[in-house]
Amino acid sequence: MSNPVKFLLRRDTLVNWTNANPVLGLGEPSVVSDTGQMKVGDGVTRWVDLPYVGTAATIIFDGGGPVQTYSNGPVLDCGSIF
Repeated sequence: MSNPVKFLLRRDTLVNWTNANPVLGLGEPSVVSDTGQMKVGDGVTRWVDLPYVGTAATIIFDGGGPVQTYSNGPVLDCGSIF
């Protein structure tokens, strides 16, 4: 039996995403840690011009903290944008 794996999505604050304004790869998710919103890249459009997934009233991801501990399996942390 294999151990479960947890994925942590690429995430940062709204200010940092806006200032960096990267072009996300096709299908690459980005989480705004202080609002819980998410954008998904198309490989062409700058981050600020991408639409959010879902609505502002729905929290898609809670963002977590810089240090997270899980009792089962390894953690794959994609880290922040910097």
